[in-house]
Amino acid sequence: FFSQGDAERELGLPCSPFCDRHGTNVSESQTGFFDFIVTPLYSTLSEYLCSSRMGLEVLPEIGRNREFWKRYDGSDFNYRDPCSNWDVLRRAYVAFHAPGSDLPGSADLPDAVEVHLSRNR
Repeated sequence: FFSQGDAERELGLPCSPFCDRHGTNVSESQTGFFDFIVTPLYSTLSEYLCSSRMGLEVLPEIGRNREFWKRYDGSDFNYRDPCSNWDVLRRAYVAFHAPGSDLPGSADLPDAVEVHLSRNR
């Protein structure tokens, strides 16, 4: 998205929403993505499929992820090289869900998630 904004800026065009690396707040853009795309899509899908697993597993995890992005301050996010943020975001996500954290979902993070995150760095 930031590459698109860079190209628009070079052409003298206004940057599309969420494509301006100099004016986009990653936390706000991700929260908006969850509010306007992810949550309505999966809520509708859940209603259509009538799947109890969606309600028990997927929708709560979407809510926890949305809450993470809502509370993530982005102060350590590298907007010049967004792909370099893997470790920063992984640490923030794990800390957000850490047992004893006062944030929602802290006790719900399975140990397998941390193992998966550690293996895939």
